[in-house]
Amino acid sequence: MMKIYKYKSLLKLEDEELEHFYQVVLENQIWCGNPANFNDGNEFLFRMDYTPSKNTIGLLASVISEFKSNPLFPPIRSSTLVINSGQLENIASPIIEDISIKCRKELGVTCFSELRDDSLLWNRYGGCGNGVCIEIEISKELIGKEYFHVNYVPDKIYHIDNFLKSVLEDPYINYRNILLTKTLNYWDPEREVRLISKKQSVKRNLKGSIKEIIIGNNVKKEIENDIYARIGTYCHENKIQIIRG
Repeated sequence: MMKIYKYKSLLKLEDEELEHFYQVVLENQIWCGNPANFNDGNEFLFRMDYTPSKNTIGLLASVISEFKSNPLFPPIRSSTLVINSGQLENIASPIIEDISIKCRKELGVTCFSELRDDSLLWNRYGGCGNGVCIEIEISKELIGKEYFHVNYVPDKIYHIDNFLKSVLEDPYINYRNILLTKTLNYWDPEREVRLISKKQSVKRNLKGSIKEIIIGNNVKKEIENDIYARIGTYCHENKIQIIRG
């Protein structure tokens, strides 16, 4: 088992985020949002390495064979001509763009952290203490299947071979890779874990157990009272601890 944490800002009683919080606790479900609306403006920005490898000709030929009807030349010859003429980027760019667009339109994401009661995360996602930190225990078997660790790299660079493989095998591999790679320095202190859904703007089952709810130091008294009124008894009956941060 492992523990992950969801920080939520709760600024107003009528705020939609407060209802999402109750949904998490009472229904064991989480909202998977559109990653295009996340606070990282570089979420979908990356660089592509078009340097051909020994496998690129064969991969491109397979893509041409699979998706291009009535090609002018046999696929392997077309692929060889493209690479030898230096046209790989021009030919592959539409494929890359299509992957990025589908990622924006199809996949849903929910963000968690491995860090409990962390000041940086309170400031970024917990309303500067005007929110909650929810501790959720999940099975380690879900890691790599539904929950994924975010990889932190100096620069987001992908090789063309990986994208061609995904077109042939499972496009969602590359969609996930885009969303599971972030740059070092600013983002890596968050130690992020992401739930990836093949649909966005939907509710997903957590497949875990809530163990603790930390109420931020700056949460308004009326919201704290509402929390205890709405979920206090439920949490007591289900052995979910509520504490003040």
